[in-house]
Amino acid sequence: MQRIATTLAGALLSTALAAPALADHIAGNGELKGTVTAPKAFTAAKVFAHKASTNITYMVFTQGGKYDVVNVMPGTYEVWAQTPDLLAQKKTIEVTADKTAAAEIAMSAVTPVPQAVGPYAFGKERQLVSYDKLYPPGPGRDILHDTCFVCHALNFLPAQPQSREGWGAAVDYMTTSPRWGIKENTPFLSTERLTPEKREILLDYLGKYLGPDQPVRAVLHEEDEPRDEAVLGKAQYIMYELADTPDMQKRLTQETTFDSKGNVWVTEPRAVSAMTLLDPRTGKATVYKTPNVIWAPHGAAIDTDDTVWFGGLKAGLVHLDPKTGNWDTYGKTAETHKDSGGLSPFWDSKGNAYWTDIRFNRIGRLDRKTLTWKYYNTVSSLGSPYGILVDRKDKVWFAEFHGCAIVKFDPETETMQKYPSPSTPCLIRRPGLDSKGNIWYGAYDRGRIEKLDPNTGKITQFQIPVKFATPYDTWVDPNDNVWSSSDNYFVKLEPATGKMSYYPTPQQTDEPKITITREGAIWYTARSARPASTAVLYPDKAKMKTFGAYFSMNDPNANIYKYKGPAIKVTGKDNNGGPGPRPKKPGEDGSNPNLGAAVD
Repeated sequence: MQRIATTLAGALLSTALAAPALADHIAGNGELKGTVTAPKAFTAAKVFAHKASTNITYMVFTQGGKYDVVNVMPGTYEVWAQTPDLLAQKKTIEVTADKTAAAEIAMSAVTPVPQAVGPYAFGKERQLVSYDKLYPPGPGRDILHDTCFVCHALNFLPAQPQSREGWGAAVDYMTTSPRWGIKENTPFLSTERLTPEKREILLDYLGKYLGPDQPVRAVLHEEDEPRDEAVLGKAQYIMYELADTPDMQKRLTQETTFDSKGNVWVTEPRAVSAMTLLDPRTGKATVYKTPNVIWAPHGAAIDTDDTVWFGGLKAGLVHLDPKTGNWDTYGKTAETHKDSGGLSPFWDSKGNAYWTDIRFNRIGRLDRKTLTWKYYNTVSSLGSPYGILVDRKDKVWFAEFHGCAIVKFDPETETMQKYPSPSTPCLIRRPGLDSKGNIWYGAYDRGRIEKLDPNTGKITQFQIPVKFATPYDTWVDPNDNVWSSSDNYFVKLEPATGKMSYYPTPQQTDEPKITITREGAIWYTARSARPASTAVLYPDKAKMKTFGAYFSMNDPNANIYKYKGPAIKVTGKDNNGGPGPRPKKPGEDGSNPNLGAAVD
């Protein structure tokens, strides 16, 4: 619903009202509520409350022109509201502990700023046009959907207009060069999928519509996901900004996980190469820079003693003790596999670690008792393992990023079973697990969520009815609702009915990883947003009982808490940067490896 202003003068006033003590909230925090008006109708306006001189910002949606921000940390806040074509001036409000502050907000009409499809705000450097204008329908576009668009986002190719010959060289690289530069790998694109006949059609299309005479363009965003005020009025976001510093420029956040104390660990793989510890109760962030800048932390898992393990793109598996600052690496040596990498580590109930190595087309296993590791190649030459999990029976499941399949690995027999997606060809990033043992995942480029029943092998598809949906991660909450992250919004799927609800993010961004608390709060990183940040969505803010982030014991991330054996001491043997490779000097050698749009 919406509220239309009739008297703007009165709406410009704001007040801070002392109210009776709040009955149902986190003690020591306040509440901020009020109405939002505008000269025309609006739906689900975003209301922001930024705590001055801190890295914390709250965001809620209006319902019937009203808003309510709960569990607001005491302090001075800048408050405003906005829609694409309405904006309110910021006003200052003081929030005190256990009291309610009220602010009436009036929005005025503004000229909408055109946005591109996807997570990036390009500004004036790109000409924004409709999808059909940028990619006219025809056989060439159909081939694009089954080849280039499987990995690359819609706005990747228009950034580099060039001649038919130039496109030919790019296509030949994709069909002849080994993936990731590893000589044993097959190319990214097989000639079976792009036959010589299709190649000619594709090059004609690219040369004509993305030729050197064309400006740098992007697809114009023209259609939002459905927005239900009854759903969004219950929701609340809290964002924690991780701002650049003089020695940490262009920070980028990738994944989150939780320790036993309710803190959130964030991986920073690119310009910084760091693990960051966030206390969500205060916003305090502590950064642990890796000894080698090309380690590039991607995914992380926390041990029983709250030491941190992460997969690094060129580091294998890394173990950090935050108390001592010591670092140990596993999964590689200076003599062999020097470029071995890791993406997403995961525990089994015996305390053994598994991780994916996308570049070498395999998964790794670290034996906790012996601290030795072993690699297992995936079943597909075009697999590129990405996301991974261990189920409640200690079976390992991982996504074949380029293979468009889910693979089950049985550690007892050391065998693998592949479950191809019916969406082939497609891109699959991460699997999730529900309480019944079903595997959920997103067919990223097809805009679908899919469920695999391991008992029957049956795969059920749920099409997201939003244009250009991009389900990146898919995870299951304690109530067996399935959540998926798409560019600029989250999707909640109720499997029994197929009903989908949508939650727009506060910023334009992608969200590469979902981590869900025992209360159903959705933690994620706003990877494309600037400045860098991590954030949490409370789908029902009335159920918010703590700022701390804790796993449900039924969540696969909690497997490690079933292990009762000894911890692994971090010796500091790799405090000098580990068994290579190393950049020539800070900032050289690409600093951190950029694997390009196919991994992003």
